[in-house]
Amino acid sequence: MAIANIIRCTIQEPILIWKWHDDNYSKRQDEIRLGSQLIVSENQQAIFVKGGKICDVFETGQHTLATANLPILSQVIGSVFGGNSPFNASIYFVNKAVLMNTKFGLTPFNLVEPNFKVPIPVSARGSYALKISDARNLLIQICGNLTELTPQTIKEYFKGIVCTIVKNGILELIKKTQISPIELETKIDDVTKLVSEDVLSTFAEYGLISKHFVIEAIPIIDDDPRVKDVVSKIHQIWAEDVEEKMKFRRHTENIDIYKTERMFDTAQSAAENLGGNGIAGAFIGMNAVQPLGSTIGTMLNGVLNNGLQAVGKQIDGIKCDKCGTVSPIGTKFCIKCGDAFVVCPACKKDNPSQTKFCIFCGSPMKLVCKNCGTEYIAGAVFCGECGQKL
Repeated sequence: MAIANIIRCTIQEPILIWKWHDDNYSKRQDEIRLGSQLIVSENQQAIFVKGGKICDVFETGQHTLATANLPILSQVIGSVFGGNSPFNASIYFVNKAVLMNTKFGLTPFNLVEPNFKVPIPVSARGSYALKISDARNLLIQICGNLTELTPQTIKEYFKGIVCTIVKNGILELIKKTQISPIELETKIDDVTKLVSEDVLSTFAEYGLISKHFVIEAIPIIDDDPRVKDVVSKIHQIWAEDVEEKMKFRRHTENIDIYKTERMFDTAQSAAENLGGNGIAGAFIGMNAVQPLGSTIGTMLNGVLNNGLQAVGKQIDGIKCDKCGTVSPIGTKFCIKCGDAFVVCPACKKDNPSQTKFCIFCGSPMKLVCKNCGTEYIAGAVFCGECGQKL
């Protein structure tokens, strides 16, 4: 009759649960004798099962199997036959260490690109680690009559559940953010956070802790030429967008230079449209066309004043009777508020509209061509009726 003096876990591969068997006496695998030595290594538990019921649990250490050490099992088998009496029971060794790097991967599924309306095949892959938190629960619900429970077995059991949770998480993120499927690769952390809780709770139901659950990649499958074309166009758009953002950043870091550049660009454009030439033409153009706005006018006035004051000069121009802003001589509208100038021909000061005599010097506001008697406005160079130089 078999005498099992030493009972221990002899398997070397990473495993979650392993059912002990005597290699020398295969015909009596469940026959155990009182007095045998049970050795439970670090990060292990030994569980005695009889008739499908868990009877006793032993933690790390060396244990002599005796009536005192098997109180529940002794009640189940009725009585002990003395000394080395045999009894039938199954012993399961439970690995409490963390088993790393269990992989998972999704079968590709289609997501419609919202801008180009092209279906994009998307996949996902990742990994997680496992640790047993409730050996009794796992043994009853998952292991059953199996002689061993490996990470590969768990992977196969839970593959469908994990993949479904990850897929639903991706769909939820797409619906919430309305991003392109091509952008999912930049949202891996967001998807991981979105699905981790559901994955953890699923494993916990069966006595397992899922540690280090990560989604490593959410790649697209670009075998289809249409998909390649869409990906290429979107990458081009992203590149242009990055360039614009960098340009904007440079401008914001040098805001004063940017304002000056934009002011002179606008002034030069206005001068060219009105036939002007250089900065003088720009001044005339800016004041002849009111829609250029008061903002540019304020910027121009400030820059001109600051520039001239820096070299010790005073600006000579027309002071607006409404807002007080000084505009260059020859302009027809205030560069800040856009008010039309009514300039006295004698003192060159701005007067309110409909003024017949200058409120500053009393001179008449009407000017008449000496050749034909036609009235002309201040600042005119030639008579609009006869062409005489004024």
